[in-house]
Formats: sequence, structure tokens, C-alpha cells
Amino acid sequence: MSRIVGYVLVSLCVLWAVDSSSIGREIKQLASRHDATVIYQERILSRQKRWEFQTFSILENMPGPQLITTLHSSFDNDTGNVKYSIEGQGVGLTFQVNENSGDLILKHALDREVQSSYLLTVSARDSNGVEVEPSSTIKIVLQDRNDNPPIFSLASHYATVKERSRSGQLVTTITATDADDPAGPFGQLVYRLLPSDGSTKFMIIPDTGEIKITTSNLDRETADTYELVIEARDDPYEDNGRSATTTLTVSVTDVNDNGPMFIRKPYIPAISEDSDIGFVVMRVHAKDTDLRDNARNIYTILEGADSSKFSMETIGNHGVIKVAQPLDYESTKNHEYHIRIKVRNTVLSYLGTPLEDYADVVISVIDVNESPIFEKSQYTFSVSEDAKKMFPIQAVKATDPEGDTFRYFIDDTSNKFIIGPTSGMISVVGKLDRESEDQYIVTVKAGSPDRLDVAGKAEVVIQVNDVNDHPPIPLGGEKLEVVLCNNLEDKTQALKPTIEMTDLDDPDKNGPPFHFRSTNDPVYKRHFKLVDNGDSTATLHTVHNDFESYSAEEYQVPIFVQDSGKPTNNATYYVTVKVCHCSDEGKPLCDALAQVAGIQMEVLIVLLCVFVILLVLVVALITIRRRRRAREDTLIKSSISTCDDEVRENIIDYNEEGGGEEDTAAFDLSALQKDYCSSTSGSQVKIIQNYPSSSSTKVSMLTPYDFSTGKRRNVASQDVRDFIVDRKTEEDSDDLKLAYDSLQMYAYEGEGSEAGSLSSLCTSSVDEDQNYDYLQQWGPRFSRLSNIYGAGRAYFSDDESNDDALSVLSSQLGRTTLNRPRRISPC
Repeated sequence: MSRIVGYVLVSLCVLWAVDSSSIGREIKQLASRHDATVIYQERILSRQKRWEFQTFSILENMPGPQLITTLHSSFDNDTGNVKYSIEGQGVGLTFQVNENSGDLILKHALDREVQSSYLLTVSARDSNGVEVEPSSTIKIVLQDRNDNPPIFSLASHYATVKERSRSGQLVTTITATDADDPAGPFGQLVYRLLPSDGSTKFMIIPDTGEIKITTSNLDRETADTYELVIEARDDPYEDNGRSATTTLTVSVTDVNDNGPMFIRKPYIPAISEDSDIGFVVMRVHAKDTDLRDNARNIYTILEGADSSKFSMETIGNHGVIKVAQPLDYESTKNHEYHIRIKVRNTVLSYLGTPLEDYADVVISVIDVNESPIFEKSQYTFSVSEDAKKMFPIQAVKATDPEGDTFRYFIDDTSNKFIIGPTSGMISVVGKLDRESEDQYIVTVKAGSPDRLDVAGKAEVVIQVNDVNDHPPIPLGGEKLEVVLCNNLEDKTQALKPTIEMTDLDDPDKNGPPFHFRSTNDPVYKRHFKLVDNGDSTATLHTVHNDFESYSAEEYQVPIFVQDSGKPTNNATYYVTVKVCHCSDEGKPLCDALAQVAGIQMEVLIVLLCVFVILLVLVVALITIRRRRRAREDTLIKSSISTCDDEVRENIIDYNEEGGGEEDTAAFDLSALQKDYCSSTSGSQVKIIQNYPSSSSTKVSMLTPYDFSTGKRRNVASQDVRDFIVDRKTEEDSDDLKLAYDSLQMYAYEGEGSEAGSLSSLCTSSVDEDQNYDYLQQWGPRFSRLSNIYGAGRAYFSDDESNDDALSVLSSQLGRTTLNRPRRISPC
């Protein structure tokens, strides 16, 4: 048993020796590496404890590549069986690790002001990618270097300070910034003032940059600005620290530390004794070196013997001395006035005390020949409006300071008054009327005639007193008129409006109250009664209500009115009483009718003119229509001529053919009679004109055929076609003829046809003069006509008549026309 225990102890000792020898070897290897900071913390059985690292510090701006440290795992036996890797910010670009040796390398320089530290995660894996060490974090911190100078926010700074400020008063604070580490020496700044003209009056706190005054005698009037140069330096304990400068302009503002001062003392002006009130004696100005409100002053005159003679105003920043009372050379001692003036700032000094100055003014008076002086500058007199010419009103009085003689003069544009040249009495020379002008203002003068421009002057107001020279008149100056309603049943009707009066005289003395009374007029006594209302008005009343029995439309009623003047004045007026009907409400209708009538008078005149114009137009239209109708009748009458004057056939066309010789109903045979030529039917008659035949156009070039000889006759034929064309042109172009939409048909059966004319209408010869034997050659249908019209008229049978013959003729001449309105051609 003891032997077994001994073996165990020996084994443990061997293992401990082997283990301790490997740990020592690792320590030596780590210690031999440059800048190695991986330190073995303690020997622990767990291998996780051995894979831990401290913080690594490197200087900023150090150029790369640079070895930071070497990573080494306890499983690494330098045979390449362990691979190292890193992760984190900047890996690959800034940081890199050798996967075999574990060297952690910085590739390029870093700026602490951009980033002050980095965190990297390191790992160790075997060839199979299995972690042999757990992941661990390495912190890399950049150490600061003095690579940034101080910076002021502005190149120039400005500040103000009041003059006379106490020593040690803060003016302003100027600070700069440094991008280096503020906790290190390179980021700590100190300030100082560089030597300049104003550096002795100011100081700066090195640590804070506060600028303060070192004196209490800053005077703006001596120097109003100071320029200071301020330096900020880092690393104050080293000579190679960085620095920057800026300028500070300090403006000294004004305070009221200087009082006003008169420039000249005393002042000795001179002035004429006849200077007007308000005349400027002189202007004074006190000098003050302060600015704006601190230099504003007020000028006054101190109490003294002659101070009442003058006044003083502050205009702008000057003092103006003016004449306040008339000056007198003769009564003034030594012909001089003495006054004392004072000037004072409007604001107190910076110590709270007033700042002021004084000066004496000696005013010399110059003697002049003075004009007379009136006792008053304005007089007020009164005179009655009925004053006679040369009535004395009242006198004015003036005296001459030197005792010289003078005369009185008056300026009166109305020419109503004069003044006595030696007495000063103002008298009336023109007629006065208070109702036209109740007050006059004139100017009186006292002096020499050749020097009226410098004469003494006074104003005289003359009031015109009223006398009762006007009786009462109707209010408004119009006639008196009232309305009586004759359809009212009230026996004592009060006529409206109320009678009111006024008076041109003074209403307080010679006007109302007015008193009314009636007269002995019989019209008044029969119909009316006057009532004095006691308030300067009167009302006219009726005494009966039977005015409809009277034919009078208005009455003239006299009334008597008297004013209250002393003595009284009166007048008699006629009141026009208009009688008319009134509405149920008592409103008179006569005024409305009269007003309407008055208004319509002008309207009636205009309507009458319009009516006359319309009447003239109607007469003109009727005349034109009558002339047109007479012209039409004339045209119709001229178109109707006897058949003896025309040898043209009247052909009536029908829209059907006749039935033969026995058909007597195909058309009206009466139309073929000569009586038709004298028809007065206006609807079928047109003017007939003969148109010459034209040789250029012919309907038929053949001459009529002569059956007796078997040859054509050489006779002149009329051109029917030219006739038709000419007639159509005439109808289309003549507006004076009647317009009918009808078609005139002409058959080529008359002159110019092969058969010649068969018509007996409008012929000038009798039947016996014509030879119709040639019809025998035309065949059996025309042989009958030859027997009727030929020489052998005995061929008629007993039952035949002349009418039958005409029927046969019409059956032979019947024609068919277009379906148009039928028209009978005139002869």
C-alpha cells in the first residue's frame, strides 16, 4: 500500500516538472518579443484564462506599417497548426494580423482627433477551423500629440465699455478652442495680451480669457477706441507649444462727465428801442464735449431787475434771447439792460449731479424816433344802425414818447367812418344797416403823414346796434298758404300748416314773440277765425263746414302781425286758403294733384311733340300708299285698250284638248269676243307694248302658204320668239308692273305660220271681205269652216247656228298648255 502511494507521488512530481518547464518557456518567448504586452496572468488549469489581453497604447500620426503586438496561443507549437484572425472596425484597412505568426500590425497612421480608440476581437483556430482559444477583445488607445493649434472663432472681436468705469470691471471674454486632448497638456490653453497702445489699461486672465479694466480714468474725449492683441497658447510648460492671435477693438462709450460752458463771457449785444415784441436780440451756444443726450442743454434767464424785459427760448441746442416788453432808451439807466443767463444739461452727470454754467448779458439800447403809442392796442365801440351822417362814436388817444406832434389816420375799407386828425374822434359818414353788416373792424394810426409805415397802430371794433326797422315776415320769405279740406265734417277745422313768422331785426331785442289778430275783412268774418297760439305762431280755423256750396277754389284772408320791439313794428299779410278734397287720413290731395300736374306739364309737352311726329309719319305713309295705289290703277288702265288699237289675238289656253266640232264646252267662247278686249279685270291684264321683230332670229323661215295658187306668199311676218323673249325681259326688270307668276303661251297660228292667221278676233274687216274658199283644199274637216266663213254662207243647215260654227272653230283651234295658272293675253 505504501508502495502504491509512493508511485503516485513520484508521478505527480514528474508531471509538475514537465508543466512548469513549458510555462517558463512560454514566458520567455513572450518576453523576447518587441513591444509585447501579452502577460501571463496566472497558472490556471482552464486554458480560457490564458487567452486575455490588456489595453494597447500607440501614438497618433505614427507612420505604418507598425507592429502592435503578437498574438500567441498556448496550443501553438510554432508548427503552423494554429491560425489567428481579427474582427472589428478598421480590419483590413487599418489593422491586419498574420494568421500564422499572430503579429497584429497597424497599416497607416491614425488621428486621435478623428477617433481616439478601437476595439478588435481576436480568435485562434486549428487547421480544422475549430477554436483552440475562445474569442477575446483587444482595446487599442491612441496617445495624443500636439498636432493642432488653438483656434479663435473670429479673427476680430468688438466690445464696449463706458468711460469712467471702475478698475477691474469686466469688458468681455475671449476664448479659443484646441482639437487636442483637453485632459492632456496639448489641449490646455493660456491667454495673454501682447504689447500695444492700450495694453496698459487692460488685463486678461490667462486661464479664462476674461478682459478687465486696470484703470478708472478711461476718458472718451481723450481716446474713444483701443485695439488689443490677444494670444492663446497650448502646452504652456513647453517652449514648442502652438499659439494663435486675434484682435479686440474696445469702444469707449460716452457718459455725462463734462458740463456745458459758455464760450464768451460776458455777451454785449445792441438793440434798437423800437424793436417789436419777439424780436431776437441774440443767440448763444454753450460748448459741451459729450455726445447726443449728454450734450443737450436748456437755457434760461435768471431773475433780475431787467429780466422781465426779455425772454429766452431753447431752439435746437442754442439759446435765443428775445424782446418780451417794449424798450425805452430814455428811461433806461445808462441805456443798458443787464440780465444773467444759465445753461444746464438735460441729464445728470454720471455721478448724479447737475452740470451747468452761467454768463452775463449786457444789452445796449439804441435811441430812435419813436412813433406815438395808443393807450390800448384794441378798442371796442358801438353805434346805432340809424345813426346820422357825422354822428360821433368815440375817440381814441395816443401819446408820443418824445413829445412830438402827430396826427390820427384811419384805414376803413367800408368807407363808413372817419377820424378827427387831432381829436381822434371816430364818426359815421356812411349809412349803416345791422342786417347787412353788424360789425366793422378798422385800424387807426398815429404819426406823421410821410411816415405812416412807422406810425403807432391800434385796432377798433365798431359794433352796430339794432333798431326795430323791419316788420315780421313769413318764415322762409315765402307767401302764406294753408289748405282747407271741404269734405271734412269738422265745423271748426284747423287749417294747416301753422302760420309762422320771423324778423330780420335782432331776435333778442326787436323780434319775437309775435302777436296776431284778425282784420275786419268780410270774407274772413264769414268763413274763418284766427287763433294766436301764444308761441309766435297762429292758426286759421273755419267757422262752418259748408264750403262745397261755394264755387271758390281759394280765399285770400288778411291777418295782422306785430313784433315785440320798442317801438313795435307790424305788417298785414294775406293768407291763401286753398279749398280741395282730402284723404280719409286728412291728407290734402290738391297739392299732390297740382304737383303731379306741374310735373306732367313738361311730360305733356314732350308727349305732344311725339304725337305730332307720329301723326306726320302716319300721314306720310297714307300719302305714299295712296300714290302707289293710284300708280297701280294708272298702270292697269293704261294696259286696257280697245281691240281697235291692237291687232293681236287673245288666246286662252286650257290644259285639255277639245272634243271636236261638236264640243262647245271646252272653253268659253265669250273670251273670243271683242268685248273681252275691253275687260277691266285687273288680275289678268298687263301693259301691251309692240316690239319690233328682229331679223336675226326667226321661228319659221317659211313664208305663209297660199292655197289658191299653191305657192308661198312673200309677206313680212313678225318674229314671235323675239317678242316672247322681250316680254319676259320686260317683266323681270320692271318693278313698277304687277308681278304674276304666269306663263304666256303663243301658238304659231297667226302671222308667220304655214296656215296663216285663222283668227277673226280684233280684225278690222268684216266677214264678207275675207275669202275662206282655200279651206276647201284642206280636207273635209276644214270644208265646213269654208262653208261657214266663205262666200257661200247659205250652206248652214236649219239646225245650225252661228254659235255652232264658232264651236267648230274652237275645236279646231284648241291647244294644250303647261299646268300653269291660266292667263289671257291682252289684245
